[in-house]
Amino acid sequence: MSQTLVPSTSSFDGAAIRPVTWASPSSDLWVASVIDTDGVRFLGFVERSLDDYLAVDGSGASKGRYADLESAKRAVDGASAPTTARHWSETGAPILTVRELRSR
Repeated sequence: MSQTLVPSTSSFDGAAIRPVTWASPSSDLWVASVIDTDGVRFLGFVERSLDDYLAVDGSGASKGRYADLESAKRAVDGASAPTTARHWSETGAPILTVRELRSR
């Protein structure tokens, strides 16, 4: 079996990418979007929860909990390296006991 590589005919225009826009529809919610060649694209959001800021990407995956708003925003807009949870409890999932599950 052989493979033939053909040069791509598409080109990338870096000027078409604009900076991330942050909107705050409520006092504890910040939403990120970007305008690219396909239009407006939702990047994710940051929500304040008690003393933490929860970062969530555009597909709904948790990007982690942060102590300050700027760190959470960087996690959503890609300005920092992606964080991977080492344990499921770091994703912000509620911890339920067996008793709580039975009552549902």
